Amino acid sequence: MTQDATRVLLVAVEGSGDLDTACEDLSALTGHADLRVVDDDLAVINSEICRASSKHVAVLPAGSLILDEGWLGHVTTFLERRRDAGLVGIGGFHTIDRDGRCLDPVEGDRRGWRDAQPVGRFTEVVAAGPAGWIMRSGDNLFDEAFERMCLASCADLSLQYHKQGLKVFSVDLDLRPVVVEDRPEEAERFARKWSTLLPLEHKYGEETRLTDSVERLKHEIAGMETRHSDAESVCRDAMEHSMEAAARQEAIAARARSLESVWASNGARLARLSSLAAEIEDGMRDGGDREL
Repeated sequence: MTQDATRVLLVAVEGSGDLDTACEDLSALTGHADLRVVDDDLAVINSEICRASSKHVAVLPAGSLILDEGWLGHVTTFLERRRDAGLVGIGGFHTIDRDGRCLDPVEGDRRGWRDAQPVGRFTEVVAAGPAGWIMRSGDNLFDEAFERMCLASCADLSLQYHKQGLKVFSVDLDLRPVVVEDRPEEAERFARKWSTLLPLEHKYGEETRLTDSVERLKHEIAGMETRHSDAESVCRDAMEHSMEAAARQEAIAARARSLESVWASNGARLARLSSLAAEIEDGMRDGGDREL
């Protein structure tokens, strides 16, 4: 196992099913990932995160089947490119209310996906969802006061990143999730811990920014295409004018050659006529002398 292999922790939550099968399925879709099965104990999970030598760590409920091949590398590439991103969840929520409840889940939009090339739909959210998380190693750990995986522990991890000024994103993947337990008593604990920040809401700000950027680029491209078309038209007109000028120049040259030929012919005739006139003049002079 290389040092760069992303460590993936499969958490044996309730409903995980056959863990050996879960490892085989995940390994087939992540390639070189360093897979570890751990108990649903946040202290154990944190210990594994701390021991990871890879740049990134993924934490997934065991049994969740992600069907997009290459998804893990796609997410870690996103984290490398977006240094303002701290945490990527598989799914997420746009709102956390005052009582610590995660609301307004991200709705997946899979238009534009291609089977052979996974294209993640990354959406900025308030809290990562419970289907899995990908983070940089050593950034943050789960609050062990929550003891086990639950919606509150996921939201708590997300708010740790927000507090550091980093963004939390959701990635849209084709998956069959194992649902992490929603524990109301932990939501109350979470609400008390973050009462000065709640409620929080972030709805589609990233999408709006990206949509505006796409529309601006479309407008710029349309303008460039118009200018390119105008330039092509000018070039065609210039070429036509150039060809017409070349044709006129050739016609003028041909006329000049014709005039040169006429001038040469006329010169020869003029020379002959001058010679004949001289002969006539000499003859007339000789005749006059004889008469005298």
